[in-house]
Amino acid sequence: LLKEETSRLNAKYETSIEGLQKSVMSREVITFLVEIVGGIELPAGDIKSSDPYVVCYYDGAKVHKTKHISKDLNPIFTLKHKNLFLIDTAIETLFKGDGLSLEVTDFDQMGKDDKLGTCNIPPRIMYEATGERLSLELENREGKGTLHLRIRHATENDKKFIKTLEEQKGFTPKKKNFLPVMTEVLEKANYSQGGKGSITSMMARNEKFEKSGMGPPVKKYRVRPGSDPKRPEETEWLSEPQLCSEMMKESNEWIDIGTGRLGRLFVEVIEATDLPNMDSGGFAGNKTDSFCCLIYGDCSVKTDVIDDCLRPKWMPWTKRAFIFNIAHPSAELFVGLFDYDKLDMHDLLGRISIDITNLEPDIIYDLTYKLYPSANLNERIDAGKLRLRLRVEIDDDRSFLLSSAEPPNTIYVNVQTKKDFDVIHKIIHGNVNMEKYSLKNVYTYIDELYA
Repeated sequence: LLKEETSRLNAKYETSIEGLQKSVMSREVITFLVEIVGGIELPAGDIKSSDPYVVCYYDGAKVHKTKHISKDLNPIFTLKHKNLFLIDTAIETLFKGDGLSLEVTDFDQMGKDDKLGTCNIPPRIMYEATGERLSLELENREGKGTLHLRIRHATENDKKFIKTLEEQKGFTPKKKNFLPVMTEVLEKANYSQGGKGSITSMMARNEKFEKSGMGPPVKKYRVRPGSDPKRPEETEWLSEPQLCSEMMKESNEWIDIGTGRLGRLFVEVIEATDLPNMDSGGFAGNKTDSFCCLIYGDCSVKTDVIDDCLRPKWMPWTKRAFIFNIAHPSAELFVGLFDYDKLDMHDLLGRISIDITNLEPDIIYDLTYKLYPSANLNERIDAGKLRLRLRVEIDDDRSFLLSSAEPPNTIYVNVQTKKDFDVIHKIIHGNVNMEKYSLKNVYTYIDELYA
């Protein structure tokens, strides 16, 4: 019997790695990064709801367990629910086994936990996964429920990040030691420096006149959100020509984001002009607090906030420069300009979408776009202009061209807060919900056909 089982496993192994022989055998051990994203329409373990958590099994052993989410049939798991973990495995073990098994369970404080459903990721799917969202139907008596997760080969940064999380036992976003980790790995792309309250804005002094020799006084502006750390006194106050000169210099730091392998899209947010004032008290200095949010593929990033300015300029030492790794040639770059609000939702000033296939590789483009808050032609109000600097790098022209023949995958952008979700939704869809049925929307589509 043992000999027959060994023969069966060997045959399964040879079948599983068919077509992967050379690449698989070049690596004896592999590490996977697994992210439990969430569930949809899970069965109710209690009367009306469930307190779901996920248990993961690999090679016959339990390798991970998330924390439960109370009373939610559509849970979203985040870092505070322990949704990330690593799997180290030998190549032979992977392809001789049954892959990764997941069990969704309803937490019960008094009695025994109830199983809500199970699902499985085969070895081949695990090996070929590149971080795209996987939707797995749960097996249960009700025949309902879907579990979403991501899996890919772990990088050295992934391993370092998970190790840091494990060292900080019982971590939570409210703990002081959690912020540096999130800033370095996850929050850096979406954290924005700046953003003041109304009273602070009214009391702040952002303009002054400075005497220069025997000539007339020169008007200078406070550099926001802050001066250059390397030249703090020299760059605290600058004149208009000095601001224009500084903003055109090369960015000091770039944020590299995304998992695509076809090439890279370099984007720098330079300046915005002719913006409307979205805040009350403009006569006293309380003006629009501008920031940009950029979306490309499944990644979103934000610039720093420029307080109380209708002609904001992002300096090279601020957060304004991003490198998006290209996963599909037809992916569009979406950019939205917002008025920052500490308490309410951020207000959309305008948005643009850029088809990067119109950009030639290795050419630096300095482009200015008109901003509109909506695609509705009847309500298109010019909300100013946004200036960007763009460049595309392609690693292999042949791979880039061939990948354009395949349809792009469905993209999901994960966010941490309702505010972030609102920002991304406004960038993609605008202020007007064109998917909602109304006579106004019908007339808008008719006007668009006539235009």
